[in-house]
Amino acid sequence: PSFYFDSAGHHVALESLKEGLAQARGLVVVTGEVGAGKTTLVRAVLGAHEPSRQVTAQICSTQLDADELLRAVVLAFGIVAEALSAAELRPALDHFVHEVQAQGREPVLIVDEAQNLRRSAFELLLSLAASGADGRAGLRVCLLGQPELRAMLETGELVHVRRQVEVSCHLGPLDR
Repeated sequence: PSFYFDSAGHHVALESLKEGLAQARGLVVVTGEVGAGKTTLVRAVLGAHEPSRQVTAQICSTQLDADELLRAVVLAFGIVAEALSAAELRPALDHFVHEVQAQGREPVLIVDEAQNLRRSAFELLLSLAASGADGRAGLRVCLLGQPELRAMLETGELVHVRRQVEVSCHLGPLDR
């Protein structure tokens, strides 16, 4: 986050991200070319929050289907999963989310290079963002990706995912 440069475009995206992560529902999508500063931007926003208010996990290897992504999410949040079967992963994650929220904290999942996700993984992310105890939202999900992610979300196959996007921004190149 110390390398964040507050250009005009990045500032608009920063404010959009703050708003999106403060909401209790929906997905947040940040797109931009390689090296545009997507990950740095998200880390700058998360770094400005008090650590006592959130628990953050980041997934960087995203050529995953739903089952692989679920295991990666569980591991990224530090949930001991070696002895868990595939069927036990989701209940373990749901319990973790409930416990974090009971402490007054918000779980945030950052999925970097999201354009590489398989279609089934998007379904999983929607269910993770929608589930929650006592009507509260589940995970706050922030998808980071190259422009192909934006194009994917425009396809008919992922129209239901696009409908759940509350905040979307695109980082362009820096001007002179």
